[in-house]
Amino acid sequence: MTSHDTAGPLSADNTPAAVGGTDLTNPASLLARAVLHLHEGNPAEAERCYDACIVADPDGAVAWGGKARCRLAVADYASATEFAVAALARAIDAPEYGRLLMETAARAGDLELLGLAAKRQVRLFPEERDAVAFRQLVPETLLTPADEDGDALEAIEHVLRTVRDRRPRRYGQLLQCLLARRPRSILEIGVFDGRNGADMIHAGGRTPAGTRALRYIGFDLFEEMTAEVHKKEFSKYPLSRLEVGAALSAFNDNHLLVQGYTQDSLKAFGAAWDGAVSPVDFVFIDGGHSEETIESDWNNVAPLMSERTVVIFDDCYLDKVAALDGLGCNSLVGRLAEDPRYLVEYLPIRDCFEKEFGTLTIVVVKVRLRPSFI
Repeated sequence: MTSHDTAGPLSADNTPAAVGGTDLTNPASLLARAVLHLHEGNPAEAERCYDACIVADPDGAVAWGGKARCRLAVADYASATEFAVAALARAIDAPEYGRLLMETAARAGDLELLGLAAKRQVRLFPEERDAVAFRQLVPETLLTPADEDGDALEAIEHVLRTVRDRRPRRYGQLLQCLLARRPRSILEIGVFDGRNGADMIHAGGRTPAGTRALRYIGFDLFEEMTAEVHKKEFSKYPLSRLEVGAALSAFNDNHLLVQGYTQDSLKAFGAAWDGAVSPVDFVFIDGGHSEETIESDWNNVAPLMSERTVVIFDDCYLDKVAALDGLGCNSLVGRLAEDPRYLVEYLPIRDCFEKEFGTLTIVVVKVRLRPSFI
Protein backbone atom coordinates (compact mmCIF):
# COMPACT_ATOMS: atom_id res chain seq x y z
CA MET A 1 0.00 0.00 0.00
CA THR A 2 1.44 3.36 -1.02
CA SER A 3 1.10 6.28 1.33
CA HIS A 4 -1.39 8.06 -0.90
CA ASP A 5 -3.76 5.13 -0.33
CA THR A 6 -4.17 6.40 3.23
CA ALA A 7 -3.56 10.04 2.46
CA GLY A 8 -3.16 12.66 5.15
CA PRO A 9 -0.54 13.32 7.82
CA LEU A 10 -2.06 10.79 10.19
CA SER A 11 -0.20 8.03 11.94
CA ALA A 12 -1.66 4.65 12.81
CA ASP A 13 -3.14 6.06 16.02
CA ASN A 14 -4.60 9.06 14.16
CA THR A 15 -2.18 11.63 15.53
CA PRO A 16 -0.09 14.06 13.47
CA ALA A 17 2.93 12.30 12.05
CA ALA A 18 6.29 13.82 11.21
CA VAL A 19 6.87 14.33 7.49
CA GLY A 20 10.46 13.46 6.72
CA GLY A 21 11.77 15.44 9.67
CA THR A 22 10.06 18.61 8.44
CA ASP A 23 8.57 21.02 10.97
CA LEU A 24 4.79 20.58 10.64
CA THR A 25 4.23 24.05 12.07
CA ASN A 26 6.21 25.73 9.25
CA PRO A 27 4.02 25.86 6.09
CA ALA A 28 6.75 27.43 3.94
CA SER A 29 9.12 24.58 4.81
CA LEU A 30 6.42 22.01 4.09
CA LEU A 31 5.56 23.53 0.71
CA ALA A 32 9.22 23.67 -0.30
CA ARG A 33 9.70 20.05 0.70
CA ALA A 34 6.55 19.02 -1.17
CA VAL A 35 7.77 20.65 -4.38
CA LEU A 36 11.11 18.88 -3.98
CA HIS A 37 9.45 15.49 -3.42
CA LEU A 38 7.25 15.95 -6.48
CA HIS A 39 10.24 17.01 -8.61
CA GLU A 40 12.12 13.91 -7.42
CA GLY A 41 9.26 11.64 -8.45
CA ASN A 42 7.86 10.96 -4.98
CA PRO A 43 4.25 12.22 -5.11
CA ALA A 44 3.18 10.23 -2.05
CA GLU A 45 5.61 12.07 0.25
CA ALA A 46 4.79 15.35 -1.48
CA GLU A 47 1.12 14.82 -0.75
CA ARG A 48 1.80 14.15 2.92
CA CYS A 49 3.48 17.57 3.09
CA TYR A 50 0.58 19.24 1.31
CA ASP A 51 -1.90 17.55 3.65
CA ALA A 52 0.00 18.85 6.66
CA CYS A 53 -0.30 22.35 5.17
CA ILE A 54 -4.06 21.89 4.78
CA VAL A 55 -4.40 20.76 8.39
CA ALA A 56 -2.76 24.05 9.39
CA ASP A 57 -4.68 26.18 6.85
CA PRO A 58 -7.64 24.62 5.00
CA ASP A 59 -7.90 27.72 2.80
CA GLY A 60 -4.43 27.40 1.28
CA ALA A 61 -4.99 27.08 -2.47
CA VAL A 62 -1.34 26.21 -3.12
CA ALA A 63 -1.53 23.04 -1.01
CA TRP A 64 -4.78 21.89 -2.64
CA GLY A 65 -3.30 22.55 -6.06
CA GLY A 66 -0.24 20.56 -5.03
CA LYS A 67 -2.44 17.62 -4.03
CA ALA A 68 -4.02 17.75 -7.48
CA ARG A 69 -0.57 17.60 -9.08
CA CYS A 70 0.35 14.63 -6.88
CA ARG A 71 -2.72 12.72 -8.07
CA LEU A 72 -2.02 13.60 -11.69
CA ALA A 73 1.42 12.05 -11.18
CA VAL A 74 -0.13 8.71 -10.18
CA ALA A 75 -2.91 8.84 -12.83
CA ASP A 76 -5.68 9.23 -10.22
CA TYR A 77 -7.42 11.76 -12.42
CA ALA A 78 -10.79 11.90 -10.65
CA SER A 79 -9.13 12.69 -7.33
CA ALA A 80 -6.86 15.20 -9.07
CA THR A 81 -9.98 16.95 -10.34
CA GLU A 82 -11.46 16.90 -6.85
CA PHE A 83 -8.43 18.69 -5.41
CA ALA A 84 -8.28 21.12 -8.34
CA VAL A 85 -11.85 22.09 -7.44
CA ALA A 86 -10.70 22.64 -3.86
CA ALA A 87 -7.84 24.87 -5.00
CA LEU A 88 -10.07 26.94 -7.29
CA ALA A 89 -12.64 27.33 -4.52
CA ARG A 90 -9.95 28.93 -2.34
CA ALA A 91 -8.63 31.20 -5.11
CA ILE A 92 -11.71 31.72 -7.21
CA ASP A 93 -10.25 34.51 -9.37
CA ALA A 94 -6.82 32.95 -9.93
CA PRO A 95 -6.38 31.90 -13.58
CA GLU A 96 -3.79 29.23 -12.75
CA TYR A 97 -6.32 27.18 -10.78
CA GLY A 98 -8.89 27.49 -13.55
CA ARG A 99 -6.24 26.05 -15.87
CA LEU A 100 -5.52 23.28 -13.39
CA LEU A 101 -9.19 22.31 -13.27
CA MET A 102 -9.32 22.20 -17.07
CA GLU A 103 -6.22 20.01 -17.15
CA THR A 104 -7.50 17.53 -14.58
CA ALA A 105 -10.96 17.36 -16.17
CA ALA A 106 -9.36 16.70 -19.56
CA ARG A 107 -7.14 13.96 -18.14
CA ALA A 108 -10.20 12.43 -16.44
CA GLY A 109 -12.07 12.45 -19.75
CA ASP A 110 -14.82 14.61 -18.23
CA LEU A 111 -15.88 16.68 -21.23
CA GLU A 112 -18.82 18.30 -19.45
CA LEU A 113 -16.66 19.68 -16.66
CA LEU A 114 -13.91 20.60 -19.12
CA GLY A 115 -16.42 22.60 -21.14
CA LEU A 116 -17.84 24.35 -18.08
CA ALA A 117 -14.37 25.13 -16.73
CA ALA A 118 -13.22 26.41 -20.13
CA LYS A 119 -16.25 28.66 -20.60
CA ARG A 120 -15.75 30.00 -17.08
CA GLN A 121 -12.07 30.66 -17.82
CA VAL A 122 -12.86 32.53 -21.04
CA ARG A 123 -15.57 34.57 -19.33
CA LEU A 124 -13.15 35.70 -16.60
CA PHE A 125 -9.98 35.87 -18.70
CA PRO A 126 -10.88 36.34 -22.41
CA GLU A 127 -7.24 36.41 -23.49
CA GLU A 128 -6.79 32.79 -22.35
CA ARG A 129 -8.71 31.50 -25.36
CA ASP A 130 -5.85 32.44 -27.67
CA ALA A 131 -3.20 30.64 -25.62
CA VAL A 132 -1.64 27.63 -27.34
CA ALA A 133 -2.05 25.44 -24.25
CA PHE A 134 -5.74 26.34 -24.02
CA ARG A 135 -6.40 25.49 -27.67
CA GLN A 136 -4.56 22.19 -27.32
CA LEU A 137 -6.56 21.24 -24.23
CA VAL A 138 -10.08 22.39 -25.13
CA PRO A 139 -11.89 21.23 -28.30
CA GLU A 140 -13.54 24.22 -29.97
CA THR A 141 -16.89 22.42 -29.90
CA LEU A 142 -16.95 22.65 -26.09
CA LEU A 143 -16.95 26.45 -26.33
CA THR A 144 -20.08 26.66 -28.49
CA PRO A 145 -22.47 29.06 -26.72
CA ALA A 146 -25.67 27.58 -25.27
CA ASP A 147 -28.76 29.25 -23.83
CA GLU A 148 -28.20 27.61 -20.47
CA ASP A 149 -24.57 28.75 -20.09
CA GLY A 150 -25.38 31.60 -17.71
CA ASP A 151 -27.33 29.44 -15.28
CA ALA A 152 -24.83 26.58 -15.54
CA LEU A 153 -21.82 28.78 -14.79
CA GLU A 154 -23.62 30.47 -11.90
CA ALA A 155 -24.38 27.01 -10.49
CA ILE A 156 -20.68 26.11 -10.65
CA GLU A 157 -19.78 29.38 -8.89
CA HIS A 158 -22.34 28.57 -6.20
CA VAL A 159 -20.78 25.16 -5.58
CA LEU A 160 -17.26 26.62 -5.46
CA ARG A 161 -18.36 29.20 -2.89
CA THR A 162 -20.08 26.51 -0.84
CA VAL A 163 -16.95 24.31 -0.89
CA ARG A 164 -15.01 27.27 0.50
CA ASP A 165 -17.57 28.53 3.02
CA ARG A 166 -19.27 25.32 4.25
CA ARG A 167 -19.25 24.83 8.00
CA PRO A 168 -18.29 22.49 9.53
CA ARG A 169 -15.35 22.75 7.16
CA ARG A 170 -14.87 19.03 6.62
CA TYR A 171 -18.13 18.83 4.66
CA GLY A 172 -16.72 21.00 1.89
CA GLN A 173 -14.58 17.99 0.96
CA LEU A 174 -17.74 16.02 0.10
CA LEU A 175 -18.86 18.76 -2.27
CA GLN A 176 -15.54 19.02 -4.10
CA CYS A 177 -15.60 15.25 -4.56
CA LEU A 178 -19.16 15.34 -5.91
CA LEU A 179 -18.50 18.20 -8.34
CA ALA A 180 -15.43 16.39 -9.64
CA ARG A 181 -17.06 12.98 -10.04
CA ARG A 182 -20.68 13.81 -10.99
CA PRO A 183 -22.31 10.68 -9.53
CA ARG A 184 -25.41 9.17 -11.06
CA SER A 185 -26.85 8.80 -7.56
CA ILE A 186 -26.19 9.85 -3.97
CA LEU A 187 -27.09 7.74 -0.94
CA GLU A 188 -27.00 9.59 2.38
CA ILE A 189 -27.37 7.87 5.73
CA GLY A 190 -28.37 10.51 8.28
CA VAL A 191 -30.36 13.28 6.60
CA PHE A 192 -30.92 15.49 9.68
CA ASP A 193 -32.30 18.81 8.34
CA GLY A 194 -31.60 18.13 4.66
CA ARG A 195 -29.03 20.91 4.31
CA ASN A 196 -26.15 18.59 3.56
CA GLY A 197 -28.29 16.61 1.14
CA ALA A 198 -29.21 19.81 -0.68
CA ASP A 199 -25.57 20.88 -0.93
CA MET A 200 -24.56 17.44 -2.20
CA ILE A 201 -27.29 17.39 -4.85
CA HIS A 202 -26.24 20.82 -6.15
CA ALA A 203 -22.57 19.77 -6.25
CA GLY A 204 -23.18 16.39 -7.85
CA GLY A 205 -25.68 17.75 -10.36
CA ARG A 206 -23.39 20.64 -11.39
CA THR A 207 -25.97 22.46 -13.53
CA PRO A 208 -29.65 23.24 -12.79
CA ALA A 209 -30.76 20.49 -15.18
CA GLY A 210 -28.33 17.99 -13.67
CA THR A 211 -29.36 18.97 -10.15
CA ARG A 212 -33.04 18.45 -10.91
CA ALA A 213 -32.43 14.98 -12.39
CA LEU A 214 -29.81 13.58 -9.97
CA ARG A 215 -31.01 10.58 -7.94
CA TYR A 216 -30.84 11.12 -4.15
CA ILE A 217 -31.81 8.55 -1.52
CA GLY A 218 -31.79 9.66 2.11
CA PHE A 219 -32.15 7.42 5.15
CA ASP A 220 -33.08 8.66 8.64
CA LEU A 221 -35.39 7.94 11.54
CA PHE A 222 -37.22 11.22 10.95
CA GLU A 223 -40.31 11.08 13.23
CA GLU A 224 -39.19 7.78 14.75
CA MET A 225 -36.25 9.38 16.60
CA THR A 226 -36.55 8.83 20.37
CA ALA A 227 -34.66 10.26 23.33
CA GLU A 228 -33.15 6.82 23.98
CA VAL A 229 -31.82 6.43 20.43
CA HIS A 230 -30.65 10.06 20.43
CA LYS A 231 -28.48 9.38 23.48
CA LYS A 232 -27.19 5.98 22.37
CA GLU A 233 -26.22 7.12 18.87
CA PHE A 234 -24.67 10.50 19.88
CA SER A 235 -27.13 11.82 17.31
CA LYS A 236 -29.35 14.78 16.34
CA TYR A 237 -33.11 15.18 16.04
CA PRO A 238 -33.97 15.31 12.32
CA LEU A 239 -36.69 17.36 10.70
CA SER A 240 -39.78 15.48 9.55
CA ARG A 241 -39.65 13.57 6.30
CA LEU A 242 -42.33 15.89 4.89
CA GLU A 243 -40.30 19.02 5.71
CA VAL A 244 -37.10 17.68 4.15
CA GLY A 245 -38.93 16.40 1.08
CA ALA A 246 -40.60 19.76 0.49
CA ALA A 247 -37.24 21.55 0.67
CA LEU A 248 -35.58 19.14 -1.78
CA SER A 249 -38.49 19.35 -4.22
CA ALA A 250 -37.67 23.00 -4.88
CA PHE A 251 -34.71 21.94 -7.06
CA ASN A 252 -34.75 18.13 -7.39
CA ASP A 253 -37.37 15.80 -8.90
CA ASN A 254 -35.68 12.48 -8.21
CA HIS A 255 -35.34 11.94 -4.46
CA LEU A 256 -36.50 9.25 -2.08
CA LEU A 257 -36.55 9.62 1.71
CA VAL A 258 -36.62 6.35 3.64
CA GLN A 259 -37.77 6.38 7.27
CA GLY A 260 -36.73 3.79 9.84
CA TYR A 261 -33.74 2.07 11.41
CA THR A 262 -31.07 1.52 8.78
CA GLN A 263 -30.36 -1.95 10.16
CA ASP A 264 -33.71 -2.79 8.51
CA SER A 265 -34.40 -0.09 5.90
CA LEU A 266 -30.94 -0.07 4.31
CA LYS A 267 -30.82 -3.85 4.27
CA ALA A 268 -34.19 -3.95 2.48
CA PHE A 269 -33.02 -1.33 0.00
CA GLY A 270 -29.91 -3.38 -0.79
CA ALA A 271 -31.92 -6.55 -1.27
CA ALA A 272 -34.15 -4.85 -3.85
CA TRP A 273 -31.35 -2.88 -5.49
CA ASP A 274 -30.55 -3.31 -9.18
CA GLY A 275 -27.14 -1.78 -9.91
CA ALA A 276 -27.71 -1.77 -13.65
CA VAL A 277 -30.84 0.37 -13.27
CA SER A 278 -29.80 2.55 -10.32
CA PRO A 279 -26.04 2.52 -9.62
CA VAL A 280 -24.88 3.87 -6.28
CA ASP A 281 -21.91 6.13 -7.02
CA PHE A 282 -21.62 8.17 -3.82
CA VAL A 283 -22.44 7.24 -0.22
CA PHE A 284 -22.20 9.43 2.87
CA ILE A 285 -22.45 7.52 6.16
CA ASP A 286 -23.45 9.91 8.94
CA GLY A 287 -26.38 8.24 10.68
CA GLY A 288 -26.17 6.67 14.10
CA HIS A 289 -22.71 7.19 15.58
CA SER A 290 -22.39 3.98 17.56
CA GLU A 291 -19.78 1.54 16.25
CA GLU A 292 -22.48 -1.10 15.96
CA THR A 293 -24.71 1.06 13.74
CA ILE A 294 -21.84 2.32 11.58
CA GLU A 295 -20.65 -1.25 11.01
CA SER A 296 -24.18 -2.31 10.07
CA ASP A 297 -24.50 0.60 7.63
CA TRP A 298 -21.17 -0.31 6.02
CA ASN A 299 -22.10 -3.99 5.74
CA ASN A 300 -25.27 -3.00 3.89
CA VAL A 301 -23.51 -0.48 1.64
CA ALA A 302 -20.37 -2.44 0.70
CA PRO A 303 -22.18 -4.89 -1.65
CA LEU A 304 -23.53 -1.91 -3.63
CA MET A 305 -20.08 -0.57 -4.51
CA SER A 306 -18.68 -0.47 -8.05
CA GLU A 307 -15.51 0.95 -9.59
CA ARG A 308 -17.13 4.41 -9.52
CA THR A 309 -18.39 4.32 -5.95
CA VAL A 310 -17.01 6.63 -3.28
CA VAL A 311 -18.03 6.01 0.34
CA ILE A 312 -17.32 8.75 2.87
CA PHE A 313 -17.58 8.15 6.60
CA ASP A 314 -18.14 11.03 8.97
CA ASP A 315 -17.12 10.91 12.61
CA CYS A 316 -13.58 9.64 12.70
CA TYR A 317 -12.47 10.99 16.08
CA LEU A 318 -8.82 11.96 16.48
CA ASP A 319 -9.16 12.43 20.24
CA LYS A 320 -10.43 9.09 21.49
CA VAL A 321 -11.39 9.48 25.14
CA ALA A 322 -13.53 7.38 27.46
CA ALA A 323 -16.60 9.47 26.62
CA LEU A 324 -16.31 8.29 23.00
CA ASP A 325 -15.96 4.57 23.74
CA GLY A 326 -18.14 2.62 21.34
CA LEU A 327 -18.64 5.62 19.07
CA GLY A 328 -17.25 6.68 15.70
CA CYS A 329 -15.90 4.91 12.63
CA ASN A 330 -12.28 4.66 13.84
CA SER A 331 -12.24 0.93 14.47
CA LEU A 332 -14.00 0.07 11.22
CA VAL A 333 -11.93 2.27 8.90
CA GLY A 334 -8.77 1.07 10.62
CA ARG A 335 -9.68 -2.47 9.61
CA LEU A 336 -10.65 -1.39 6.10
CA ALA A 337 -7.25 0.27 5.70
CA GLU A 338 -5.67 -3.16 6.28
CA ASP A 339 -8.04 -4.87 3.83
CA PRO A 340 -6.40 -5.24 0.39
CA ARG A 341 -9.75 -4.71 -1.35
CA TYR A 342 -10.03 -1.06 -0.37
CA LEU A 343 -8.29 2.29 -0.78
CA VAL A 344 -8.74 4.34 2.40
CA GLU A 345 -7.99 8.06 2.72
CA TYR A 346 -8.21 10.21 5.83
CA LEU A 347 -9.17 13.58 4.32
CA PRO A 348 -7.09 16.42 5.72
CA ILE A 349 -9.53 19.04 7.03
CA ARG A 350 -10.18 18.79 10.77
CA ASP A 351 -13.08 20.27 12.74
CA CYS A 352 -12.54 20.87 16.45
CA PHE A 353 -15.29 21.31 19.04
CA GLU A 354 -15.03 21.95 22.76
CA LYS A 355 -17.05 19.40 24.73
CA GLU A 356 -17.46 18.61 28.42
CA PHE A 357 -14.80 15.90 28.08
CA GLY A 358 -12.35 18.18 26.21
CA THR A 359 -11.61 18.86 22.55
CA LEU A 360 -13.41 16.74 19.95
CA THR A 361 -11.52 16.62 16.62
CA ILE A 362 -13.33 15.06 13.67
CA VAL A 363 -12.21 14.10 10.16
CA VAL A 364 -13.99 12.31 7.34
CA VAL A 365 -12.65 9.17 5.67
CA LYS A 366 -13.01 8.18 2.01
CA VAL A 367 -13.17 4.52 0.94
CA ARG A 368 -13.03 3.17 -2.62
CA LEU A 369 -12.56 -0.25 -4.15
CA ARG A 370 -9.00 -0.96 -5.18
CA PRO A 371 -8.95 -1.37 -9.00
CA SER A 372 -7.49 -4.87 -8.84
CA PHE A 373 -10.54 -6.05 -6.84
CA ILE A 374 -13.17 -4.69 -9.24
